[in-house]
Amino acid sequence: MMSSRVEIKDKLQNSYKNFLQYCSETRKNFVDELSAEDFIAYRTEYSVSKEEIEQLKSFIYSSEESFSGDSNSGDSLRNYFKIKNVQPYRNISVADLNFSVRSLNVLVANNCSTLGKLLSHSLKDLKKMKKLGSSSLDNILDTLRNFFESEKSKPNEVFQSPEEAKKFFDAAFLKLPESIKKLKLLPFVKVYNIAGNSLHKNISEDALVEDLPKYLDDNFAEMNNFVNWLNFDLNFVVEKIIAMTFRNERELMILFERNTGKSLLEVGHQFGLTRERVRQIELRSIRRFEQNKFSFSKSNNIFLFLYAFSGGKGILTLSDAEKIIDSSNAKILWLFLPKLNFEGQTFYYDDKEDAILFATEKKQDNLDVDKLVLSLPEIMEEEVFKSTVQKLVREKKYSEEVLNLKLSKFYKQSGKFFHRVRITVLFKVDYIFKHKFQTGYKVADETDYRKALLYLQEIFDEQANYSQRSLDANISILGVLCGRGKYIHRDFVHIPQEIVKLIQDFIERSDKNVLLFKEIFESLKDKFVGTQITNQYILQGVIKLYKLPYTMRRDYITKNNEINLAAEFNNFIEMNGEVSAQEIKKHFVSFNDANIALLLNQCPEIINVGGRKYLHSSRLNLQEKDFAEIEKFLAQILANVPISSRRLFEVISDKFPDFIHRNQSYSHEKNFGILRYMFRDKFYFSRPFVSAEKIENVSNRKVLLMYLEGMDSVNIVDLLSINDEHGLHRIGIYANLVESVYPEFIRVDESSLRRTKTLGITNEIISAVINEIKSEMERNGGWLSAKKFSAYERLPQLEISWNSFLLENIASFSNEKISVLKNYFLETTVSSAVFVSEKFAEYSITSFILKVLAEEHSKKPFKNVKGVFNWMKTHGLCSKTFPKFLKNENHIITDEYGKIVLK
Repeated sequence: MMSSRVEIKDKLQNSYKNFLQYCSETRKNFVDELSAEDFIAYRTEYSVSKEEIEQLKSFIYSSEESFSGDSNSGDSLRNYFKIKNVQPYRNISVADLNFSVRSLNVLVANNCSTLGKLLSHSLKDLKKMKKLGSSSLDNILDTLRNFFESEKSKPNEVFQSPEEAKKFFDAAFLKLPESIKKLKLLPFVKVYNIAGNSLHKNISEDALVEDLPKYLDDNFAEMNNFVNWLNFDLNFVVEKIIAMTFRNERELMILFERNTGKSLLEVGHQFGLTRERVRQIELRSIRRFEQNKFSFSKSNNIFLFLYAFSGGKGILTLSDAEKIIDSSNAKILWLFLPKLNFEGQTFYYDDKEDAILFATEKKQDNLDVDKLVLSLPEIMEEEVFKSTVQKLVREKKYSEEVLNLKLSKFYKQSGKFFHRVRITVLFKVDYIFKHKFQTGYKVADETDYRKALLYLQEIFDEQANYSQRSLDANISILGVLCGRGKYIHRDFVHIPQEIVKLIQDFIERSDKNVLLFKEIFESLKDKFVGTQITNQYILQGVIKLYKLPYTMRRDYITKNNEINLAAEFNNFIEMNGEVSAQEIKKHFVSFNDANIALLLNQCPEIINVGGRKYLHSSRLNLQEKDFAEIEKFLAQILANVPISSRRLFEVISDKFPDFIHRNQSYSHEKNFGILRYMFRDKFYFSRPFVSAEKIENVSNRKVLLMYLEGMDSVNIVDLLSINDEHGLHRIGIYANLVESVYPEFIRVDESSLRRTKTLGITNEIISAVINEIKSEMERNGGWLSAKKFSAYERLPQLEISWNSFLLENIASFSNEKISVLKNYFLETTVSSAVFVSEKFAEYSITSFILKVLAEEHSKKPFKNVKGVFNWMKTHGLCSKTFPKFLKNENHIITDEYGKIVLK
């Protein structure tokens, strides 16, 4: 018979002096007086490692000597631990206790999966268990001792007062890990109640575990049980199940390889086993996992806890599980899912989704989503898609999360749309056109184009790289023209059928084959009052929208495809001979000058005879000799330079009077038009010039310079004669004519011009001129009249004498471009230039004169008008006469005291 009690010192034999010292201080003499708290306190006080504590405990609890009690070794563990009521422990899983992996595997293998079953065994029964050595036996006894010691410290669930219940609840709640407190509360309550518990369900969907104290009510016992139930490590539980399932790493690797699709034979070759042995190992692993996965009480089912830890998601994928438990553990769980039996559970494995689906109340049937999708629209807005899913959830009694997952296999989200077919550019443009441009979209408009790109990016979540041209093209397809270049979505256009018929009847009754939209609108606009047809553009859009049977052109419709507007225009001129622009506009109601000019280019038989009149070529009286003789003559006179229409009319009238009379060509404009019709393929006609060769941008200036070819100097009087002799258009006063040949020729004195390149002007000369002008400008308050320039002796010498004309023109060649005002109050014998600084650059000559007069008057007041006149002459601002504008516009007046006042 063993001694009833074992002393601690006898177990340690002075091996652990510090622990014996601790026991002496805490008055612990016997082994059965030690509790789990003692080892924790000792470890904390003496900084002992966890491994040393385990070794210490193995010494203390080694052999059955620590199995105390008066009963022999055949008594049940229940009697040894003096458990009066085993009912509370009957369904506690041994996996919930802190047994070693080896001990746990032996117990489960010997049908001791619950604490109730284990307590019914004796020490003798345990010793008989295969593979249960003395260390494992000590581990079982040690673990049970610690468990029942902690059970003794738990409060009695029958509380004396609400305050006492609240105290125990707060203590248990405080021990919950912070990671659990931040999770949703309701999923844990659902899982807890699945086990047959009855914690109230009136909990907000958004409540977190940390909000649990808000729901504390009179059911204190149930609430305390729930808090204690929450306090566990899910990853630790899963690791235990895995450890109980596989005897070694090879078994795990075999299951991994089989899940990749390899055959039994292939895996057997890989591990040196027969295919039958591989099959046995696989089946045994699955069987063990089946035994262990629900070895906890029902409320501790690992899959339901995964559901709770995921926040109550209706579907749990491998990636979701990997966020809750270690990735390696999650992957092992997923090895078993396709092979497990979920009968009677509120969840199941869906092989198509490779996920666990949770219903939490009853198992939901598989839904034929392939067939369902065919009944749904191919493209749906986000809100429509969500409402459709909600409706299906209600009708099919199906999980929203699961349905969303299954539909995601078919529908892709692009921005604010779900679609199972490609969303075309036309669809995207149509959507933003209809919903974002309800008042219309203007093509070729940068603002609307940029807005459209932003909407495409916002709504369809893409960086739109559509060109403005392609976007405008789609708008014109989808929209109805409603203004100049502006379109409105066709869904917004509603025209009464009687109005559409009215338009068609008008077109049919017209004797014209071609009708302009403006003509139709002007004729029917009184009938359109109260409709959307408010201009010719939307009329055009309506005719196109309602597909009236006519050929549409840009500005008109035609009833005969072979006749266009140009043909109609040509026929009208041919029937009426010589026609004025006014008569054309009367017949073609909406025509303007631009329409006429455009059609002239398309109708070579119509001749512009000047005076805004037009003649059809069929009305000319032309003979064969006219073509031959006049062509020969034109070739001669155009051999060197172009000729103006005025001069051409003179020479043709002298040479071919009969031609002029037969065709009544009595003006240079009409003569030009007829000759152009006759010889457009032989010579170049660019009103008012005719030339033998094409001359780009032909002008009076260009032609005048051609006549001056070979001349280095020219008198201004001779220049005027050349201009008039050749019928060139007179360019106002002769000063303008002189400027027209600049910079090839510049004025060098009062009466003559020189070719610029013959003067030997260099950059150094130009720079010297600019510097001297600036110097005198600074001394004169920022301006200088060229007439009063006085530093010619400091300028480089030229072959001709310096004067104000030469000074002005050479200064104009500078890159600095000194600002110059033209003073028309000076005589023509000197330059009219007034050089000014930036201070006066924006002034006109009159505002400049007023400004400098005011500045001078403020420094030294003028005594009378004569004083003003003398000052202006002295500074080169006027000649022999006083500028009239100063008096006529009351800029200079004499006040009641006889003083000059400048305004």
